[in-house]
Amino acid sequence: MVLGAIALALAGLLLGCARERQVPYIAPTLANWARPYKGVKGLHLHVFQVGAIRQLEGLVLRQGSMIRRRDLPIFAYVLQHPTQGAVVINPGLNRGLADDGERYFSGFEGLGMTADLDTGQDLPSQMRAAGIKLETVRWVFLSTLQFAHAGEAEAFPEARVVASRAEHAQAREGGRGYVDREFDTIQSWKLVDPSEGQPVGTFRAALDLFGDGSCLLIDARGPTAGHVAFLLRLPTQPVLLAGALAPVSESVRYAAAPRFVADMDDWWDRIWRLKRFQYLEPALIVVPDHDAGPLRDSKLSEVEWHDFTPAEQPASKSRQKNAEATAATSTPARTPSSR
Repeated sequence: MVLGAIALALAGLLLGCARERQVPYIAPTLANWARPYKGVKGLHLHVFQVGAIRQLEGLVLRQGSMIRRRDLPIFAYVLQHPTQGAVVINPGLNRGLADDGERYFSGFEGLGMTADLDTGQDLPSQMRAAGIKLETVRWVFLSTLQFAHAGEAEAFPEARVVASRAEHAQAREGGRGYVDREFDTIQSWKLVDPSEGQPVGTFRAALDLFGDGSCLLIDARGPTAGHVAFLLRLPTQPVLLAGALAPVSESVRYAAAPRFVADMDDWWDRIWRLKRFQYLEPALIVVPDHDAGPLRDSKLSEVEWHDFTPAEQPASKSRQKNAEATAATSTPARTPSSR
């Protein structure tokens, strides 16, 4: 498995060194953005950690180590909207990982990856424990259909499932990280094209699906063919859920490039637009895919954290195997629970 992962990384390295990229010029203006900031009243955001994956750092970042493994927490979000009900954003890992992670990952040999998901840690289980009924979820928003984001997309029977048209097409074709059985029974798709939306901040296009500015779907293609980032205009401060556009904090701070992207030119343009947006709007909270620390640090009253406590029972099969495989090589990421 590790040798296969290293081979993939070396191939990506050779492809990624074709030319040096220059920092793009991005005008120091914010499109369709009121100053001072004005949020949308009545929004309330729930945050859940729904397991974690461990991967060789060099398969996360192009400049990462091919010896150390990196802990990557997976976060899922539920936005309570005053008129749209509950909106799930990236429902995270599938509960099947808790039962038998080795079998679940049978198609991912060569990615140097393992996963941890305790029984009851999947998003539907945690929502029930928090008193949020699955039947109240009217929308499921997906940054990408890859397994770490879309694993529980089928769990909400009353919801419309929103993804970009390009991402849905790529997922149907298959490829790295897509697990067809996680979304092949969904009948209530709403496929959109965020590039048809209006400029917002420093981004060229974002779609206002609800028409009230509360949750904007940003055209953030690059990490995948149709990746979407989400801009939430919470009452106190705006929050940008970057998804795979910024997988870890180094992506935001240094524009550290991910190992695998669908289009490096698109990713490079959009990561600098994100950085410019954050510079021009100090109130903006940018949340990397695997580091919700900036959101917890903000201490916003409209953000509610749900810390998971495993039940007193034997560890799941995936956790037992992963503990043996990664004990000596793990490099923790900054997570709210480790602060």
